[in-house]
Amino acid sequence: MNAIPDIKPGESLASYIYRLARANFYASMESLLSEWKMRVRELEKNVFADSVIEIIKDITGIGKDRLRKMSNQYFSNQFGDIFYNKFVIRNQHKYCPECFQQHAYHKINWMLEPVTICLDHEQLLLDACQGCQRRLTLGGLMTGACEWCGFCHYEASGNKVSDPYLLESQKIIQNELLNNEFICRGALKGLNLIEFLKLARSCSYFLQGNLSFIGKPIVIEPFYKKNVTLNNEMSCYKYGNVYWIFVDFPKNIKMVKKKFDQLPNRYKHAKMQMAKKISSNSKCEILLRKVQNFMDKPTKARVRHAKKMVPVLKKQRKQRQACAANDNVVLTNDVADQDCITRDEASSILGIIGKEQMNRIIDSGFLILRRYPKARWFLSKNEVVNFLEKYSGEIKSIDNGITFYSALKKYSQCGLSMVRLLIFIRESKLEPFRIKKGGNFTDVIFQSCELERCMNDLYKFQYERKGYTKSELLKLLRMDFSTIDALEERGVIKASFEKSKLGNRKIKMYDKKTIEDFQKRYIDLKQAASMFKVTILHLRKLIWSGVLHEALPGITKKYIVDVNETRALLVSS
Repeated sequence: MNAIPDIKPGESLASYIYRLARANFYASMESLLSEWKMRVRELEKNVFADSVIEIIKDITGIGKDRLRKMSNQYFSNQFGDIFYNKFVIRNQHKYCPECFQQHAYHKINWMLEPVTICLDHEQLLLDACQGCQRRLTLGGLMTGACEWCGFCHYEASGNKVSDPYLLESQKIIQNELLNNEFICRGALKGLNLIEFLKLARSCSYFLQGNLSFIGKPIVIEPFYKKNVTLNNEMSCYKYGNVYWIFVDFPKNIKMVKKKFDQLPNRYKHAKMQMAKKISSNSKCEILLRKVQNFMDKPTKARVRHAKKMVPVLKKQRKQRQACAANDNVVLTNDVADQDCITRDEASSILGIIGKEQMNRIIDSGFLILRRYPKARWFLSKNEVVNFLEKYSGEIKSIDNGITFYSALKKYSQCGLSMVRLLIFIRESKLEPFRIKKGGNFTDVIFQSCELERCMNDLYKFQYERKGYTKSELLKLLRMDFSTIDALEERGVIKASFEKSKLGNRKIKMYDKKTIEDFQKRYIDLKQAASMFKVTILHLRKLIWSGVLHEALPGITKKYIVDVNETRALLVSS
């Protein structure tokens, strides 16, 4: 190459390659990149392999370290992979029109989602073509015209930013945080870039759905939405509002709390739980706790309502029963002797936590509870020891075994309980072994293959005895609660109520035949493409053109089609 242009301040490596190709009169970028065995898609993402950087170094004479700092890999090395995956833009671009009018090149910092304003001109960065509102491509920016409509990007009108909080938040992000420095003022003092972005994500849950407290009165949207293009203005307002909260803390957060308290309790609880998931072992965690504790503080009206409810709850509370075990209880007039032990003592011998589990074991017939005079209940110590000896098995070491309580923890959501585990042992379906001599149920171990066979029997038993619970239905249909409720409202699926195992509440059960018929009739596009040997894009085009109808419109975000209608349509075509 004869012409080697100079690197512009803050220029991205992809922008430099475009200018390099133009200076040496290459007909297209493909013709240049084919020599380097590189694709245009990688160039658009500003991602370069080490072999390509080596080639560019040999051509231009620029050092490899400087070239790497111009590529997106620099952000991964500087801030980590988590930052790179969440905050580095790879499928679209943004730019400042005034910068392009002066110097036609793309800056690497414009590849970052938190960078939303050009501080030199105090303008919002444009993230879409002003002619057709489509995504910007780097090729279109560097050639100066939109690839879709031909709009000249140099003629785009800028959006001036005057709000001081928006400008100040961007000055912190671009001048301090991106230079790997700490914030040195206000409640945010001492935070670095990663901590500030975590704080912004957490606080955004309290801002969502409200009008912005600064700048224009726009509605704050969630930080991340699937399959939605970047909205640079929304990102700017999110970071600006979070900065505004901590400029005068806690005065400004009180204004946010007033709006937050107007939401229904179920929404407030969900937002609070999502905000609490974001934490770190740093100064960010201290600020997060302050915000979350303040937002979770009950209002005066809520406290008054709770005080009114307390006397009612006391009157309605049932009288506490001395013995919760109902079956297998024997009345006796004998005097308690040394062989008698309480249920708490029996729990200690067996390695069981809580009296509730002991009562279930007694109700299931494994042990006998005796009632002595003066309302005293005891178990026989010999019976408890013999029970432990019988159901803990012989001493043996197993390589691929699973312990008693690990089995309960792993399969509890699938219907496995302590009593059911003991029934498997009693029916000789499951053989227990002890790790050491003596001990209790904490030292019992099973063979994994035997336990899996028992769980298959349990699944079969539950399936034959009843339908599916709502939790099982979620996993089976791969849908959320709101979708299941919508299907019920439209009468697509029906539910009946049954008493739970404890009998103190009713749970929804869904008929297995109805659910099987639903699965056979309604499928998503991925299943349909596999069943009828067509592409998902072909099915989407049929739906968009109105030839194929969506079977359950408005219920789920996924396209659901009727198997019979799809089959008839594809066969006829």
